[in-house]
Amino acid sequence: MKRNEVFIPLILLVVLVGLTVGCTKKAIVRQYYVIDFPVKIDSTSSLPPLTQKICEIVPVRVAPVYTTNKIALRTRSHELTYFLYHVWAVKPDKAITHLMEKFFQAQHLFKEISSYLWKTQPDYELRTRVDRLELSEQKGRMFARVAMTLELYDLKTNQTVVYHVFDSSLPLQKKNINLFAAVVSSEIHHQLKEMATKMKLYLTHDKTTTVP
Repeated sequence: MKRNEVFIPLILLVVLVGLTVGCTKKAIVRQYYVIDFPVKIDSTSSLPPLTQKICEIVPVRVAPVYTTNKIALRTRSHELTYFLYHVWAVKPDKAITHLMEKFFQAQHLFKEISSYLWKTQPDYELRTRVDRLELSEQKGRMFARVAMTLELYDLKTNQTVVYHVFDSSLPLQKKNINLFAAVVSSEIHHQLKEMATKMKLYLTHDKTTTVP
């Protein structure tokens, strides 16, 4: 057998293997998802804020199992798995902190509210903890579960003056990660509105008692 007759089939084999591997790599694409919602600018934003106080948004604390950009799936009471090719575009702590800043600035409750206060001393801190952020499978049905605690902390009196906690499990029509991200975003938005209402009540009326 001639030398060329040996090498030509080998070259074809290598090319075919390379094409197969290349197609496989193209087929496996990592998908990125965002925790996000539109923020409506208040029409009264040109008016003075509700209070001249300053509030610092403390970076959101997230339970250790949800701190990475991996999306968690709970299949049993004490068992979590993580999607390999479906991930958060931004880690939950940073994404939620950014959303909270954007949302509460639009509420016009404080003279200044930000997660970056360099030269000013805040009067309050807005503290947030995320205890659950997962896709949950229960008896063949899919749920988006998100649980958070929010506190407005008075730095002068060293006490929590507004408190809001929730643990929501919201049914999904199908196992779809984009739908999961959308439902989580919508629920966080809804709960931030609830917190803003409580804060407004406290700042407007009774400043001597806490708002649960």
